[in-house]
Amino acid sequence: MKKWMDHIRISVLLLVALLSFSASAKDSGTAVLTKAEGSNNVTVSLDLAEGGTENITSIHFSMYISVESGEKMDEPTFQFAEGIPSAVKDARVYWDEASSDYLIDIILSGTEDQLILDGKGDALIGTLVIPDGDYYAEVGLVRVDAESEEDSVPVLQYADSAGLTAMSVHMTNVVPVMIGQKPEEPAPEETPQPTAAPEETPEPTATPEETPEPTATPEETPAPTATPEEPPEPTATPEETPEPTPTPGEVPPAPTPGTSPEPSETRPEAPALTVLTRPGSEKVSFKWNAVSGVDGYEICQRDQASAVYERTATLAGSDRLSFLKNFQRGEKYAFRIRSFRKESDGTVLYSAYSPAVFVSLSAFDPARRVNMKASTTHFGTSVYFTWDRTEGADGYEIFRYDWKYKKYVRLAILGKGSQRSYVSNAAFANGGEYRFAMRAYALDADGKTRIYGAYSEPVTVRIAPARVGAIAGRSYVQGKANVYWRRVYNAQGYCVYRSTSETNGFRKVATITDGNTLRFTDQNLSSGKTYYYRVRAYVLNTQGHVLYGSTSGACRVAVR
Repeated sequence: MKKWMDHIRISVLLLVALLSFSASAKDSGTAVLTKAEGSNNVTVSLDLAEGGTENITSIHFSMYISVESGEKMDEPTFQFAEGIPSAVKDARVYWDEASSDYLIDIILSGTEDQLILDGKGDALIGTLVIPDGDYYAEVGLVRVDAESEEDSVPVLQYADSAGLTAMSVHMTNVVPVMIGQKPEEPAPEETPQPTAAPEETPEPTATPEETPEPTATPEETPAPTATPEEPPEPTATPEETPEPTPTPGEVPPAPTPGTSPEPSETRPEAPALTVLTRPGSEKVSFKWNAVSGVDGYEICQRDQASAVYERTATLAGSDRLSFLKNFQRGEKYAFRIRSFRKESDGTVLYSAYSPAVFVSLSAFDPARRVNMKASTTHFGTSVYFTWDRTEGADGYEIFRYDWKYKKYVRLAILGKGSQRSYVSNAAFANGGEYRFAMRAYALDADGKTRIYGAYSEPVTVRIAPARVGAIAGRSYVQGKANVYWRRVYNAQGYCVYRSTSETNGFRKVATITDGNTLRFTDQNLSSGKTYYYRVRAYVLNTQGHVLYGSTSGACRVAVR
């Protein structure tokens, strides 16, 4: 694959780059891509056993489909394998016009009890369903740039059951698969042979050069020409033909008061035509210069099918210098104009046509709403926007609603009409609820003035809660430990984790469903043993999924 293509693909990984966790490199893993028999579908399996990642609950990686030759592929889909224990299964497909590639962003995100790899480190993730068609394409995992293209490898992000850190796994030995029908190569190899053959054709060309000899033979036909030397009388008869020639010579004086030649001499002048359009408008504005001594103007439009110009409007009056008419958006047109004058005998004299003016009417429709979706990233407080491309748009604007001033404030300007996703890492308040809207715009002829479309339907998003601050623990009763923490703003509940080690091995021991409850008593513990506890807050987003804040530091409790 081309290196610059990887730079485009890496933009998909912005979702991961903006994580609020500390990303750290982990051991390598691999992925196996297998083309299904009898179709272009590709199954995707992961094997992360080497990294000791048996407690994985969240995974994120990206794939690409690059069409090497043939027609444009219809949009693929990703079907997750049955039985994957994950609350969130999301596969988003993007089309990049510049590279003609499809990018597939795959996210699995479960709770602490939903181990995606089922403790084994490997699993079948799903199948990339690719529509049939006449093309040849490569399917692989998106690579992350390194110092050299050879060193760049795909990267997978995951979180463990405690959700304490987002880890990176370098995916080595991932072999892309080719799908579709590979174009035959012999054809181009044979082409040089025909090319060589034409090189010999000069010899046939030489043979035609001999044809002059036949031409010479006709030159001998003067003999027959000599025979018709007798028809000097016909030759003489042609001498009489000059008489018709004088006859036309006599015609000019006769029609001088008449119609024929005078019109050609007094034909009206052709006006110069200017055609103006605006993005988002169906109207086409025609303007031209005044021509003296005429009775009006005629505008003609070229028919797309026949390429013949047909009259669009006849406008009376020499001082009529503009015209406005609606046409269909997204189409190309050609127009020209001519002036006309009515003679006293009722005949109409037309000028020559002006040069044709070609116009493309923008497909941008200001009344069309952008179909926008927004959600929080699973790992942090960023907001992930996706939308359907608006035809004819040159860019988009995203707005955030200000609850205090009760109005929308612009959050971002995106200057690319083909863009279909955006990640915002603005300063969103932890646990807060936000409302967003979006609109498309097209640039006017000056390349600066924006013509805006309608706002999208508003979308409400809740942000993950803040990190739980310092916590404390104490054992007052034999076999019991009490844990305390400070309230987190907007938290809807808390999860408590326990381990016998200060650094790892934490397991959830309680879920507190009341955001105002700030203590937990752990029971049935071994007397004389030391335990460590961590706490994190959570909220439910607008889709009903759990969003966790960062986990607190560990507190130590020596049980009585």
